Amino acid sequence: MSPTIPARLLDQLLNPTEAPLPAESGLRSIAVTYPRREIRVLGWDWLGLYFLPSFGFRLALRRPFGVVI
Repeated sequence: MSPTIPARLLDQLLNPTEAPLPAESGLRSIAVTYPRREIRVLGWDWLGLYFLPSFGFRLALRRPFGVVI
């Protein structure tokens, strides 16, 4: 979902996810602000919990699979 529904043609070309507002509506745009979300697991950001094990699996499995870096 786009946070802004554009009314101008240039904005519509740059963000084509929403139908443009009708010109006779008198609105220039509609904007919705989404709250920032933080996902934490055991005090860690979820990206850290993803990259650390994936890096470990990469190191552990590269030799059995014959991967050359």
